[in-house]
Amino acid sequence: MAEAPALKKQRLSQARKNLREFDGSDPNHYDMILVVEDEKFHVCKMYLAIHSTYFNTLFYAPFAEKEKEWVELKEVGAEEFQHFLECIHGDLCVDDQSVGGILRLSNMWEAKTATQRCEHYLVHESRMSKKEKFELADLYNLQILQNSLLADVTTGPELQQILPIDLLTLNHDSRGTVLRKAMDLLTAAPPVFFDEQLVAVEDNAAQVDRPAFLQDFEVAPAPPPLLAMQNPGRAPPPMMQNFNLLNNDNLLQVLNMLQRNNNVV
Repeated sequence: MAEAPALKKQRLSQARKNLREFDGSDPNHYDMILVVEDEKFHVCKMYLAIHSTYFNTLFYAPFAEKEKEWVELKEVGAEEFQHFLECIHGDLCVDDQSVGGILRLSNMWEAKTATQRCEHYLVHESRMSKKEKFELADLYNLQILQNSLLADVTTGPELQQILPIDLLTLNHDSRGTVLRKAMDLLTAAPPVFFDEQLVAVEDNAAQVDRPAFLQDFEVAPAPPPLLAMQNPGRAPPPMMQNFNLLNNDNLLQVLNMLQRNNNVV
């Protein structure tokens, strides 16, 4: 049996007090009703359209919904939709519990402002683990957050700690960024340097064959951090040639080499 709307609203309000109500108490503030899990949200079509490509199309393109007084939204939770609305209205609603849901809806509805506010929170305020943050950065293409997390990584083990077990779950750009970071750490490690055939340890404590796959890649230099911060929407340059050759084993070889380097010191 479906939960009554009044009981559902009471349950959600007990979980966290709403920062803004969309109950239609002022008819001057809304011209559309959105129904989510049987709960009604009274919203302004123009305001939602400004913040979301999806809602701009829904309300102003020649669809049947354009003339309706109310529209039901599917595959959306009432609580996360409440948080999304609060976010685009400027309320300080983003926290470690709400950020994932807001990002999910922002990505689905192409709501750039909400995404930026979530990313700012994750970079500067969140207490989530670096691994959790990296997962969100990869899932929702949060380049500023990803760059911030990788900038703090100084060793191979630190890099491994924030990566998923299955590296191929990372998106295309993230895999390239991770490989570039791993190569930067490997070539910057004081005890180790590359020559054409092998990785030589200065004190000859160990010698490791250079992975053959590295000869197939041409790793592009990272953009200056300031440039990346000033141009967060700019498409990154190609990470490398022959990118299709990259797989889990390739990345793991580099990470394992980093692990050995740290043990050699």
